[in-house]
Amino acid sequence: MIRNFASRMILAGVFLVLFSIKFVDVTVGEQLLEYPLAIAWEATGIPLTGVSTETWTQLNTRWMPEYELKKTAEQIQRQLQLRPKTSLLSGQQSEFAYVSFEGTRADGTLVAVTLQSTRNDNLVETQLGVNTVNAGVIPDLRGYIEKLRRSVLPLGRNARFNVALSGERKGKIPVNLMRDFSGKAFRRIKARVIDAAVQDGNMVQKGYTNLIKDAVSYRSSQVNIELNTRYDPARNLTEVIIATPDVSDGV
Repeated sequence: MIRNFASRMILAGVFLVLFSIKFVDVTVGEQLLEYPLAIAWEATGIPLTGVSTETWTQLNTRWMPEYELKKTAEQIQRQLQLRPKTSLLSGQQSEFAYVSFEGTRADGTLVAVTLQSTRNDNLVETQLGVNTVNAGVIPDLRGYIEKLRRSVLPLGRNARFNVALSGERKGKIPVNLMRDFSGKAFRRIKARVIDAAVQDGNMVQKGYTNLIKDAVSYRSSQVNIELNTRYDPARNLTEVIIATPDVSDGV
């Protein structure tokens, strides 16, 4: 009898361990087996159609003329392992020089790279912008994002790395439905609402969750997740975006 009881206790303990591992995604922050943004997205019930990132980072604090930016662009192309999609577009004026190009990675990700150098009485610096878009199926979203992060962040310093998931729903989403799926998305990753607004039928909701490490300042708070809806009357579609740490102008 004692032996049977002990066996049942051992089996129960094994079950609890397996249960904890399976559902670790809602309790242990950055050790999640699944990407937090993906968990929030699933709660909306909207098909995912795109994953994009935007990074702006400082290369240095000196002026780089057009010819030097071109050499740096070629080096970045090799570092990011890009197959060229466009030729280099460049230009220079007395206080501003730039180079931009597009390429693709082996996994089909489209990458747009921009280098811009500025010099004036108040500022001398060179910045790098890297935007990526992938509209394909990404089985391991966490691994995909981390691989991009490891590739892009070492290129400069003081980088801001934004990630956005997007999808579309036909028609204009009613306000009550927007609030419903935005609430579900935030609850799934234990995010508290910092600010929310609806204007012209579009929603912006900013929040903070301990499950995401990065955050940015917003008024007197920190935010690291944002949900936006954008209705396009020409196509009669509503685009839904969930981003971290927030929705930037380019994402």
